Amino acid sequence: MTRRTPLECPLMSYAVYILPRRIQTKFKTKTRQLLEALEREALGEHVLDRFAEAEMEELTERLAFGWEEQKKTERGRLFSSDFGAEALLTPYALFLSCPAGSDAIFEISQWASEAALGSESFAKFDPQEGSWE
Repeated sequence: MTRRTPLECPLMSYAVYILPRRIQTKFKTKTRQLLEALEREALGEHVLDRFAEAEMEELTERLAFGWEEQKKTERGRLFSSDFGAEALLTPYALFLSCPAGSDAIFEISQWASEAALGSESFAKFDPQEGSWE
């Protein structure tokens, strides 16, 4: 069973998270605690480190290529892609999500990998596997 993501996507979805690299260090071996913290964060309990202003700007710049901002919500900024995925940029994480079984799984995984590998500030977390990149 796939966990509900902070995007509140249907249970039949695939998700990838971009988090501040310092969160990877903090939760490297505590996957369950990280997922619980992310669920609480979606409810407004601020237990995770915020992105620095420069990190938010970098993610916003990265999202400018291939993503279109749909709206601002109380949680953050919602984006969509032409390959069928959504992204929610919050002060604590960038949540990427798409329907399970779609071609967009490869796209969001690749996009997140490039964001994580292209920056010392970000880490990619796969909640389905409980693994970091």
